[in-house]
This record gives sequence, structure tokens and C-alpha cells, in this order.
Amino acid sequence: MSPRSKNPQLPAETPNPFRPTFGASPRFWAGRKAILEGFSEALDSPVGHPDRAMLISGTRGIGKTVLLTELEDIAEARGWISVRGIGGTGMAEHLINTAIPSHIAKLNPQAETRLKTLGIAGLGRVETELDPRYGQLQPVPTVETRIRQLLDYTSGSGVFIAIDEVQDAP
Repeated sequence: MSPRSKNPQLPAETPNPFRPTFGASPRFWAGRKAILEGFSEALDSPVGHPDRAMLISGTRGIGKTVLLTELEDIAEARGWISVRGIGGTGMAEHLINTAIPSHIAKLNPQAETRLKTLGIAGLGRVETELDPRYGQLQPVPTVETRIRQLLDYTSGSGVFIAIDEVQDAP
């Protein structure tokens, strides 16, 4: 039993609105208004605005990941494509091979569809094949090339990349 419930002269307990929620957005953004407004202004401004690149740091449990999620929501509300990466070994590979391609596939579901064989009954068929040597000449995609591919599907906005848990990156 708490001291307040034992003593009727003390006011009843009010639940603390600032408690860990492990990724859920808080009811109140205490002390984050300047960050959220600065970021919103940066997205609406031309390239070069200083708040387009941020490093959010702090002790465990203060809401860094939740703040990143809120920034993603702000970017998406303005038509930006939001991509989340997680720091650590394999972060770049995840962005190159999974995170960015999944956004491209959502924005252009026909991107991977290619005509392989065309046949007309009674007339024959046409089939093409890529020279195996050509495949060896293909450059390996990088984060930059994948982002450029993704930018092809934006409508004048941009790509917001949020990297969480940067301390785990090599």
C-alpha cells in the first residue's frame, strides 16, 4: 500500500505519464517540441537546412527510438519515403538488399517483371537470354545507388533514413 492510500490527507496518486512504453508513442512530447518543429521546417526547406541531419543521443530508455518513429511519421506525412536501418554488423547490407528494395517493390510492383518468353500458337516463340558475361559486369549495388533508385519513385520530396542503435555499428 502506498503512503498516499494510508493517509487520507494526501491527494490521490496520479499515474505518471512519463513511463517506459518500449516503442509506443507518448501522450506528451515533453522537451521534444524544438526537435520536431526543427525537423518539420527542415523537410519543408531547400537542401542544406542544418536540421536535415541529426544525431539523437542519450541514455537508455529516454525515448530515442520513439522519437525516430515520430520523425519518420512527420517525413511520411510530407510525402517523403522513410527507411529505417538498425546499427550493427550488416546494416549496409540490410539497407541495400532488404529495406530499400522493399520500398521500391511497394512503389513499383512491376519493377522485377520481365518478359522471358513470348509464344503464339502455330507461329512459334521468341525467347531471350542475357549473355552470362554481362551479369559479371554488373556493379554491386551500394547504399547510394539504392537510394538513387528509390528517389526515382519520389514525387519531388526525398528519402528519410533513420538509423537506430548507432552505437552497435562497426
